[in-house]
Amino acid sequence: MNPTASAVASVLGTSLKDLDASGLSLSVEADGSLCARADRAVLRHARLPTVAGLASVSRITLAGLVIRLSAPPAEPPLQLLGLAAGEVQLENIDLTLAQRPQIDTASAGAWRLDAVGALDGLLRIFIRDATWVVDADIAMPISGGRVDFDRVVVDHLGPNSSMGVSRDGIYVDAPGGARTELFRFATPQPPGAQVEARGGFAGGVSARGSLDLRPFAQAWLEAAHGAALGKTAGRTVDRMLDRTKLSGELRLGDGALGTDRHHLLLSGQAQGKNRVSVSAAVLGHRLVLRLPALSARSAVFEVLGRHGGCGAVAATLEVHATGLSGPAGQSTAPAAIGISVHHMTLHEVSLGDLAQPAAP
Repeated sequence: MNPTASAVASVLGTSLKDLDASGLSLSVEADGSLCARADRAVLRHARLPTVAGLASVSRITLAGLVIRLSAPPAEPPLQLLGLAAGEVQLENIDLTLAQRPQIDTASAGAWRLDAVGALDGLLRIFIRDATWVVDADIAMPISGGRVDFDRVVVDHLGPNSSMGVSRDGIYVDAPGGARTELFRFATPQPPGAQVEARGGFAGGVSARGSLDLRPFAQAWLEAAHGAALGKTAGRTVDRMLDRTKLSGELRLGDGALGTDRHHLLLSGQAQGKNRVSVSAAVLGHRLVLRLPALSARSAVFEVLGRHGGCGAVAATLEVHATGLSGPAGQSTAPAAIGISVHHMTLHEVSLGDLAQPAAP
């Protein structure tokens, strides 16, 4: 048994049968710690702990790998002090989490959603047999991370309806004035919600309000378990999600996405990177987000019990959200979010501390 390979496999949390490595060497440093090196190492069937749960990875390839281990104790296992790799490639990462993941902000840090604050694009929503008219075709532009409901068009047979934000939630007004609530806030005017203004003809609505997605999403994520910012406005709306199609393309802005200690610094919006394709044949059953060219200039993270970071990141991934219509709708799918990363490449990865302590 190769002792160097055994040490590498132990620290990376895999078995020898799932590890291939070339150019392996092991040396003892001046402070007694061990330094393992490999020109190339391949791990198969790995389990990678993340801030949102345990992810399965079919294959991890590390080039230019250096691992620093604690001085050998009387009994194993060895402890990881630091790790570095010139390039890391991950294939077929799968992670499942709840619809509203509960991240421990005490350990992960506050949410950072700069990239959402610069979101641009257009969503098209088609509702068959909508509650306020036979069919509805909604065009919802997003600019600078904000939905301006004065720009949202609700098109159908006859005069158009209007969407807006009241203190109590998001609504649609039919041409005759009848109002239908779509989403009901748990508390009046949550973060990011700018409510409608009145003062138009006969005291009507003069401005429909807006929704700033960054503070709204941040408040939603940081809300305590069971205390979401709101919910769909009743059984009728839940059922309507099962008659709703959704499509569109969004462009994430440059900047942080994640938490203080686990985030990407996205880049490349001007070059067409970080585009998100949005689709749902039946919104109440499954919503799919596809990112064919995720691009970040750097990332920070904690893994294997150590703080780390890297340079440029490129990835292709999909996000599937199921069970959106809830128990009142027709969907039988469980409420969950599945993240599938088909391929991810990280450059200049470092983890923990590779430096030897200074001599006394």
